[in-house]
Amino acid sequence: MLKLITPNRTLEKELMAYQQAFFRENQKHIAGSGGLDRINTNYSFQEWLKKIEEDPTNRKEGRVPAMQYALVNDENEPKIIGMLQLRLELNDYLFRFGGHIGYSIHVSERKKGYGSKLLSLGLDKARDLKMDKLLITCTKGNIGSAKVIEKNGGRLENILKDPQTKQEMKRYWITLKKSE
Repeated sequence: MLKLITPNRTLEKELMAYQQAFFRENQKHIAGSGGLDRINTNYSFQEWLKKIEEDPTNRKEGRVPAMQYALVNDENEPKIIGMLQLRLELNDYLFRFGGHIGYSIHVSERKKGYGSKLLSLGLDKARDLKMDKLLITCTKGNIGSAKVIEKNGGRLENILKDPQTKQEMKRYWITLKKSE
């Protein structure tokens, strides 16, 4: 059964394998991972855990409060299928280019429907937190991510060019229905 869990020390081996799978594909950035891609270059695994375990309402200047999750297939013997970061607020940059949710799927698990499930579970977490409207973005060329967002109710607002990355970003809004 697929489930979102908060990363912890017992997942270190799986999380580092997730990171290395991206690096083997020459993907240096892991969307929605809360900086997992910077372990061993900017900080240690323990420092990363401490960073994501912080009270999300007590962030350093320039950071927004966020919740970090891993999508696993079995909590007892977890294999990480994906990562998701739910941002509780948006700064100016995130409002234009990053959105409330960032996510990624393990390179070996793509095109299996996991992206749609991951985003759906992330939207459930947002709903539980009484969030009602979320911005989610993807690069213009990321057809798979655009389909995932649209399948989960995303409505395209516009496309903006990110001056930092020089990429065109599709900006989608999802309005959450209240839980029954």
